[in-house]
Amino acid sequence: MIGLCATTAPWHAEAQVVRGSVSDSRTQTPIAGAIVSIDEVAADGAALPRTQAALALSSLSDEKGTFSVNATRSGRFVLTVKRVGLRRFESEPFQLGAGETRRFDVTLEPIDFSITLPRVSVTADTPCASKSDEATRVAAIWDEVRTALTASRLAIRDRAFKASIVGYTRFLAPTTLRVQQENQSVRRGVTERPFRSLEASALSADGFIQAERTGGNIYYAPDAEVLAAPEFLRDHCFSLASDRRNRRGLIGLAFAPVRTRRLPDVRGSFWIDSATRELRLVDFGYINVPESISRGEARGEVHFAVSPKGTWYVSRWFIRMPEFGRSDASAGVPGGTRLEVVRYKEEGGDVTPDGAADLVRVASITGRALDSTGSRPLVGATVRVSGTEYRARVRSDGHFTIDSLPGGVYTLRLEHPGYDSLALPAAEQELEVAPQARAITVLQASRTVQLLRTLCDILEFPEETGVLRVVVTDTAGAPQAATRVRIGFDTFESGPTPNSIVTRPKLLEGETDAGGALMFCNVAARKPVRIEATVDGKREPVRQQVTLPAGGIQALVLKPR
Repeated sequence: MIGLCATTAPWHAEAQVVRGSVSDSRTQTPIAGAIVSIDEVAADGAALPRTQAALALSSLSDEKGTFSVNATRSGRFVLTVKRVGLRRFESEPFQLGAGETRRFDVTLEPIDFSITLPRVSVTADTPCASKSDEATRVAAIWDEVRTALTASRLAIRDRAFKASIVGYTRFLAPTTLRVQQENQSVRRGVTERPFRSLEASALSADGFIQAERTGGNIYYAPDAEVLAAPEFLRDHCFSLASDRRNRRGLIGLAFAPVRTRRLPDVRGSFWIDSATRELRLVDFGYINVPESISRGEARGEVHFAVSPKGTWYVSRWFIRMPEFGRSDASAGVPGGTRLEVVRYKEEGGDVTPDGAADLVRVASITGRALDSTGSRPLVGATVRVSGTEYRARVRSDGHFTIDSLPGGVYTLRLEHPGYDSLALPAAEQELEVAPQARAITVLQASRTVQLLRTLCDILEFPEETGVLRVVVTDTAGAPQAATRVRIGFDTFESGPTPNSIVTRPKLLEGETDAGGALMFCNVAARKPVRIEATVDGKREPVRQQVTLPAGGIQALVLKPR
């Protein structure tokens, strides 16, 4: 379960201040989004343990490259400045007196990753690494990842920019992951945490999957606070991730719980750009899952980006959780029933910062809707995304566009009044839409022969027959379920003597479904067909007569006067 959080106000102090600017050593241009921190040190220069308020002694450089960090008290400090892809700057220890303001103008050097990874001390931040060379590479990659995570946390704390957040909750089919239902919300305002996990200490103590009082389970996703927390680093091992086809151009840092950990946990990878070392995403799945829910494939992703102002933020996320239900068990299963995945619940969202209108943060579908001949636009039609509120009117040239979709597998329904009377879409198509991309498609309305097969499940229809769909309503137009409907028509057969023809009446009957509808297949065409049904308990049945076209479909509403 993912919840939204309230933002915290920026921390302020009144006395000691460290100010300055950050620029690129090559171009002398200002650097936005650099993390500037001051750490108190002992008289001998050794760093003192950082407290829970350590983040309050950090700030981000703005679009002009300037920064200001407040110290809670006077003392001896070291200034550090780090930006993803640039070398870390660390000052000599300096004294900051009560009420004093110190200024530092810092230039950052680029890291030449083509030669070697920067050597970073391997500490408890990178547990479980055994080979010294791999440990150094792991620590170097982690330094870039941690920088991006810290920058995104500072952007939230300082409410660094405004953004629009499109959140969604949807339900997916268990095998195809087709979207069955979706609800969406849109909010806009200053930066805030788009989703929030539990505190890292609670997840470390109780696991990432926790039981609800109602009997279900809550799956928690790790947010930036959790991923950068000491508890997460203590509970997980890090290693270089193997390359994947869908992660081309990225370097992976894999994480997994330590072997002694038995609680439900997450394992996955951080993926950074191989050229710029910018953090792109974190993908994760669940491990040490209770046996009762082990058949579900729960997973999630958290994507990161840099705003036009140079601040890091979560640009997109989702977590997919299985929901279980009872089903008929196969032979030999004790108890007669078993739990199985009946659907997946997915919660996620997309963030678009102000000033980034040119960045596509959501998926879209565009295409054409054609009639059954495939040569003309299907005028008056609507394209709907099943299970959601997304829809688009087909324009006069047949084109349509649906915007603001999260990526996923959808079912498109082409709806038209001519097909509505048969309770069928004009066309239906399953379409996969990649996140932040545009899918292009063509929808062609079904031909009569396709409709006949759909309605009656018959491959070939005898000549001179048709299909009749009857809908029974009361006088107010409400559908009447479980109503007996009878239809009668004459058939002609060869008589007992040569060239003689015998007329034989034929009667078909059945009950309407929950929608008041009933389908009759193989009804005589080009002959009068008599229909009658008793509605509202009236003595006199409602009667009507129609003539069906050969190989055609007729829809009829039977309603008392």
